[in-house]
Amino acid sequence: MGKKPAQRPNEAKYGMALYGAAWPEGEYFFVCGGGGHGLVNRIVWGRYRDGRCSDQLGDYKLGKETPMRMLICPWGSSLLVGNANGGIRRLQIGSDDSAEHKPKLVEVSAAFQESLAGIPGEVAAMRFNSRGNMLAVSFRENSTVQVIAYPSMKELVAWKLDDPEVKDVDFCPHTAAAAILQQQQQQQPSGAELLATVGGNGVCRVWEVRANQQQLVATLEPPKDKAKCVFARCCWARSGQPLLFALVNYRMGKDQGSYLVAYGPPEGPGKPWPLLKKVKANNSPASAMDISKHGEWIAAGYSDGMLRVYHSDTLMMKSEAMASIAFVSSVSFNADNSAVIAVGGDANCYVMETVARREAGIGAAVRSLLLFLLLCLAAAALLHFYQHPEALPYTALQYLQQYHKRPDIVQRCGSSEGALPLQPQACEWLQRAAEVLPDELYRQQHDEL
Repeated sequence: MGKKPAQRPNEAKYGMALYGAAWPEGEYFFVCGGGGHGLVNRIVWGRYRDGRCSDQLGDYKLGKETPMRMLICPWGSSLLVGNANGGIRRLQIGSDDSAEHKPKLVEVSAAFQESLAGIPGEVAAMRFNSRGNMLAVSFRENSTVQVIAYPSMKELVAWKLDDPEVKDVDFCPHTAAAAILQQQQQQQPSGAELLATVGGNGVCRVWEVRANQQQLVATLEPPKDKAKCVFARCCWARSGQPLLFALVNYRMGKDQGSYLVAYGPPEGPGKPWPLLKKVKANNSPASAMDISKHGEWIAAGYSDGMLRVYHSDTLMMKSEAMASIAFVSSVSFNADNSAVIAVGGDANCYVMETVARREAGIGAAVRSLLLFLLLCLAAAALLHFYQHPEALPYTALQYLQQYHKRPDIVQRCGSSEGALPLQPQACEWLQRAAEVLPDELYRQQHDEL
């Protein structure tokens, strides 16, 4: 585990081990946790504004049920909370302050509890499909996956995996799923979805799911350059190609760490899902994963407390921070993709802004001042070069582009026949540039012009 710095403005502690996080539209976010032994099981909400996390602004106590997972419902009007002792609760998000819009929670989840009462066990993962009419729930203890119609809560299909648990589930966006299924079946599927699952034995599978039916589509192969590789988390790309991103943990001797990988889609019916990209993610195992709503960013949390954000196109890391001195238990992007929240077993809640938010954070007054200064500099430069045209570097660079061979430049600057129409100072500058300009920079200047 790393050493976390002293309390920072973009983090807060909420007095209990934190297991779940959710961030609807706006500045207010929700985290949940507890665990007994004097710790109250509850949902807590706070606010993130101007780079700062607030202290607790309110809470909702959950009695003996320890919340393990939390999810924003479609349209952002309510929360789903998956419990350690089985079942799901739904809480409506209201407001008790017309000016600040401070949230309050009202429970309306009787239908959820009745529907899931027959399947005891800790909720490991929950995901809605892209259309918001299906909810997939996986359970840790009995290896069950259940797909439910939303909001009617009618069970569509449920099945058990040959795994000790089901760690993660995620739906493929409907348009991409339809294209893949049509390619695989040579016909247009009706009402079918693609669901990825990660089992406790480290296997990642892709399923075709519809009412009263599930069918295995593919079993993904982990990277083979380590002695032991197992899938830990998964999420589908939200736009573009139907890619499946995954975090893969490995162990080789005493070494352990994780990869971030991207798979698929298959090249044809019956073809395997190819491994397209792979990058080393961390020297410790992955423990949490989320993808931003528009699909640009992937966030990953690790057992050493690190939070890292990656660009989905390249899988290259964009930013990182120590979010917890324990493991990161959950990560979640906000609604406009400008920030991601990470919670951990040490009661810490940490918010990391994405690049888009940091760039957009410059105030309007500062932007106006910078623009004014740039205009002043540009006007001064134009006046100077108008008065002294022989000092204009761009004129020299124009000829550096036209006569791109260095011997030509030296020869034409030094002879009277066919000489370049430049003032002596500019010709001298051009000769020096041709002599000392490094090859790579020389080519770069030529290409840019």
